[in-house]
Amino acid sequence: MPSKDHFIRLKAASRTAGLMHAGQVRPIFSRLERSKPRRDFQFPPHQHREFEIIFIIRGPYFCQLNGERFRLAKDTVLVVEPGDWHEDLCRPPLDYAAFICTLHSRADGKHLRNLRFFKKETPMARRHTNFRAAVFLPLLYKIAAESKTNDAIGANLQDLLAEELFWRAVRAFDVKWLAPWLVSSRGRDRFLTRFFDAMAARAHRSLSVAELARALGVSQRTLHLRCVKLLGDSPARLFLRFKIEQARKLFVENEISVKEASQRFGFSNPYHFSKAYKTITGFAPSRTVD
Repeated sequence: MPSKDHFIRLKAASRTAGLMHAGQVRPIFSRLERSKPRRDFQFPPHQHREFEIIFIIRGPYFCQLNGERFRLAKDTVLVVEPGDWHEDLCRPPLDYAAFICTLHSRADGKHLRNLRFFKKETPMARRHTNFRAAVFLPLLYKIAAESKTNDAIGANLQDLLAEELFWRAVRAFDVKWLAPWLVSSRGRDRFLTRFFDAMAARAHRSLSVAELARALGVSQRTLHLRCVKLLGDSPARLFLRFKIEQARKLFVENEISVKEASQRFGFSNPYHFSKAYKTITGFAPSRTVD
């Protein structure tokens, strides 16, 4: 029997401060690239379609991002957003890793193309910051190792590791320059809490954007702008996704039929519910129920 010395004493802990609804967004791992050039090599200008987070293991790393040139040292992270124009000049003894991912809704898997890592006004010079290799290298090695397992679990573990890597990269940056959905503020937290509470209280019926705006005490335009800015979608679409996700949870727990779900969540008939469910999830509710 192990002695008391074998056990680590854990004190009680509470959830840390932060924007809870950022948890609605999930980074999905696409690929990982490692570059250690033996001779000078230049990647021509190219426009990114995904997020690319570049970790400098050994520098210097020369690049041009949206027309601005950079020389980055080791223990640096650079974030390239979708739509950015990027050009690399790779010279020995450079060693860097490029982590490529996209952002998706945790509820229905939808690709959230409107979300950004930085505020629009963030200078290019603030797109990189210090980030120790001792923190990011172990995670990169684990992600790479899972690609060799060739089993059904590897992709899930890669996504979990990718989430940790993504949020540790977020933490490395000055919150002043981060996009609003990444940063906690009492005003935003209060709005999002009221928004999700309002949807939960009205999930049993059809609801117009005008009614939802009145319930929150804001104009339709303000509601739309806040939802797109903080959650990456329109209020109507978010409300539909919310209802479908609630129904999906009940299907998984075998607590409800398709007909009961259509009635419980305010759809006129099972056909309209099934059509909406497939639009949001990509498959019919019968697949979840079965």
